[in-house]
Amino acid sequence: MDDGMTVSAVNDLWIDPDGHVLAATWGGCVFRAAWDGASWTQHCSGLTDSFLLALDGIGSGQVWTGTYDEGVFVSNDHGLTWAQASTGLPFNEVSSLLVVSADHVFVGGEGGGVYETLDGAGCRSPAAA
Repeated sequence: MDDGMTVSAVNDLWIDPDGHVLAATWGGCVFRAAWDGASWTQHCSGLTDSFLLALDGIGSGQVWTGTYDEGVFVSNDHGLTWAQASTGLPFNEVSSLLVVSADHVFVGGEGGGVYETLDGAGCRSPAAA
């Protein structure tokens, strides 16, 4: 079941509508496999932190990940490549994500509470109560 997975710590899993399983790993970036998990491939392109804590996405192929020390990253190609999306976020350790839509994401982290983006571009504000 773990053919190709080179790390032992998986912190979060997400399944996209096309049947790919993505794993946020501790020290190994993102691993991606078909539904059966028979063959995993590692994807680090664009990530500046390989220690991932959270993973969530939507059906369009957009996936978000939270890192231990570099904030939030977003992928628009099913987790193959990543770009940082932490502008305005007052903390770097992102331990939880909730993707509502491509433009609406909640981000939770160490020492900062819950923030949200309403434009999908990384501009965050404290989540309204």
